[in-house]
Amino acid sequence: MDLSGGLDSSTVAVLAARAASSASDLVYLQDRVNMHHQRYQTHGSQFFGSSSEGPRLWPVSDPATVNDRRADVDLSPLDQATIAGAWTPDELRQLGCPFAENTT
Repeated sequence: MDLSGGLDSSTVAVLAARAASSASDLVYLQDRVNMHHQRYQTHGSQFFGSSSEGPRLWPVSDPATVNDRRADVDLSPLDQATIAGAWTPDELRQLGCPFAENTT
């Protein structure tokens, strides 16, 4: 199973049913894999900290609708300050992280 790309909600539901895993478990995994590959996460489950500041939300694709996607898999909403304070690809690049902005 290749999780390097995005999973749509119907695929997540099928995989959750087959694997006896919750949909939220699978989106945590998807976000983690995307973060590992320096890509946008979809559900805002991953945070990253640098040596100079505490953890901040890893960049999220379409942040305006992240809480809708989280609700679809029974994750609690993120507050707006957390979403607004997410790392930007440029900030990550300044830290030496080669963020792959053209992939979601």
